[in-house]
Amino acid sequence: MTVASDRRTKTFSSWRLRRRPQHVAKRVLIVVPTRSEGPNIVGLLAGIRNAIPNATVLVVDEDGSDRTASRAERLAVHLGNITVIRLGVVSGPGAAYRAGYDHGLTHGYDIVLGLNTDSALQMGALPA
Repeated sequence: MTVASDRRTKTFSSWRLRRRPQHVAKRVLIVVPTRSEGPNIVGLLAGIRNAIPNATVLVVDEDGSDRTASRAERLAVHLGNITVIRLGVVSGPGAAYRAGYDHGLTHGYDIVLGLNTDSALQMGALPA
């Protein structure tokens, strides 16, 4: 009898070890399309970095007239893990999201999120 109960315990414990969830870190990309966000970009990127410190932020700038992309590149040095793509053509946020999602898929990110800058800033969704 003792042998049978030992066998069950051993089988059960090995089953439990196999069934434990595996916690694997996911690579997260946050796509931020910008157009004339120069005054807001510092608070926006700092808020994203505070809220999700391990995520990579991809700023997709459509219009370089207000130097949003340049400000984002300077912030990337201080905050880290920020990439900037300059589209140079004003074709709407859809093109910026597509460029960001393509970047995420080609660079092997597990999760790609799009962030509407106007809504995030107006609702105060991001901590400063």
